[in-house]
Amino acid sequence: MKIQTILATIATGAITTLASQAAITFNITNIDTSNTAGASAAAGGSAAVSISPASFDGSATGQYTISVTGLDVDGVGGTDDSLSLLVNVTPAGGTIRDSAGDLGVNGAGAGRISGTGETLTFSFVSGSTVLGSPAPNTVGTFVFEGFNAVQLSQMTADDDTSTTGDVGFYQLGAGPQTNITDDANTTFANSTDDLTVGYISGYDGTNQGNDGFFINDIQLRVTADFAVVPEPSSAALLGLGGLALVLRRRK
Repeated sequence: MKIQTILATIATGAITTLASQAAITFNITNIDTSNTAGASAAAGGSAAVSISPASFDGSATGQYTISVTGLDVDGVGGTDDSLSLLVNVTPAGGTIRDSAGDLGVNGAGAGRISGTGETLTFSFVSGSTVLGSPAPNTVGTFVFEGFNAVQLSQMTADDDTSTTGDVGFYQLGAGPQTNITDDANTTFANSTDDLTVGYISGYDGTNQGNDGFFINDIQLRVTADFAVVPEPSSAALLGLGGLALVLRRRK
């Protein structure tokens, strides 16, 4: 009985432990067309972003494939790691307007988001990290931290003598609407809920053809990481084998 106890202890104590990790967390900006300015990442300045398709103008729904290359996630092989993620774009009040670096809705106002029922909703679908030169038993991991900024463009004053402009909003999931009244970059805390951008009103409430705005950019935040998959070491396997032999001989 004592021999069995000693061998079992050796086998248990020899299991490989997890290695330390070094996550990279960064924003991906200019998510509106394939003409992107790149990712803001602590990756030695070599990170590059590509987005496809180039356009889904006129589509009832859209999905971006966003790829980031030139990352060093695991400290092995230099900047040969990458990540990819999928983001859905869903319009309300018309089809997607996607042209010249701006997103809108083909509805009431020449592609602008310009009617009270017109919105675009951005939804994270999935993501993954790929290690270019992984160490043994090492895999890439991915965490979507959330949407955290939106920037509008061509938000206009109404078509009268007033200098008062239009009013839009952003909304995170089922949360409250937050007004947007200019083209300045609007940032907010990371949210893994869907991001919806829509139109509230113009100054005079008439002639929506000249009211509204486009979406120039949305921003999201991600974490690329790695993990070591634990497995029994050779010593543990030898211990288990020895234990089985002892048990068999005692029968």
